[in-house]
Amino acid sequence: MITGRRTAFARSLVRCLGVALCASSAAIADELPVEVMLPEIASQLGPEWTSAYAQTMGELQIGVWVADGRKPESLFLKLPGQLPRAEAAAGWGGDRLVSLDGPNGTWAVVWQTEWDTADDAIEFSKAARDAMKDLAGVHTVTAEDIAGGLSSPVLITVADSKDTSTAVQAALGLDS
Repeated sequence: MITGRRTAFARSLVRCLGVALCASSAAIADELPVEVMLPEIASQLGPEWTSAYAQTMGELQIGVWVADGRKPESLFLKLPGQLPRAEAAAGWGGDRLVSLDGPNGTWAVVWQTEWDTADDAIEFSKAARDAMKDLAGVHTVTAEDIAGGLSSPVLITVADSKDTSTAVQAALGLDS
């Protein structure tokens, strides 16, 4: 169960969908996604931390998230339109998200993504920063690869506070 201030971030990720959908235009084009395996982050943070929730977002759900509540654009009123900023999700290669609960109500979300090209990763990074600008907590968007073996990674972390963000960065072996 997702609780606390982290709820706003998690809800923004699944807005309009309600369930994790991994079907995407990439899958339709017979392009298989990259399996992204995260390390056991909760144990690296300490014994009071647990992994509360994990999922793969997929291109479709990422497209909804980066649209950030904006209405689809269509030239025809009766036909569904393309989500604004959908191109920022079009180069999706794979991802994995984990939500973490810590002591005294602390929380963090770690989301590792992989993109088809470096340009796709840059485009998604910009859209992700924009989508998170009004969310509570401390956010980072970097080109780090904590999964290992990714060619065009983007790592997003969101935490309840600067202290938690610093702890998560340290547990991941990253400089904060």
